[in-house]
Amino acid sequence: MPTPTNKTALLEQIAQSRARLEDLLARVPPAEVLAPVLAGGWSVKDVLAHIVYWEQRALLILANARAGQSTPLSWEPGEDVATAIDRVNEAARVASHAQSFTEVQERFAASHQEVCAVLTALPEDYLFGSDDFARVTGGDVIELIASNTYDHYQEHIAMLAAWLGA
Repeated sequence: MPTPTNKTALLEQIAQSRARLEDLLARVPPAEVLAPVLAGGWSVKDVLAHIVYWEQRALLILANARAGQSTPLSWEPGEDVATAIDRVNEAARVASHAQSFTEVQERFAASHQEVCAVLTALPEDYLFGSDDFARVTGGDVIELIASNTYDHYQEHIAMLAAWLGA
């Protein structure tokens, strides 16, 4: 996907990707939402909880950066990034096991609404014209948003589409 160059384009890109994801989710038979039918033995519920985790992590990083604070990494010293992400993903998946599918679905919807509200409220120049985020985090704010919203959704869109034959 092309990198958006303004807030309107950013929000539209998130909305389009999310709509495609939700379209596929609507096609999942209710009897299958808890079945370990996706890559890695994950269920649809696991994927929703996973997306919520990363959206909320991005919001935490954004909030901390706006306050001039960095956010601790989620990995151990010496651990490579891929291994750390796999470990964090598994921990997030396991943490959601006690929740019903309905609870996870509600968190999925609420998290997306929160992401959109936060991004809407952020000044455009913070997103597209400032290096404030990079000074605090060493990263790029649009990359953070993309990797935890529309680019991330695309990974799971591909997974769901393959499983559903869509």
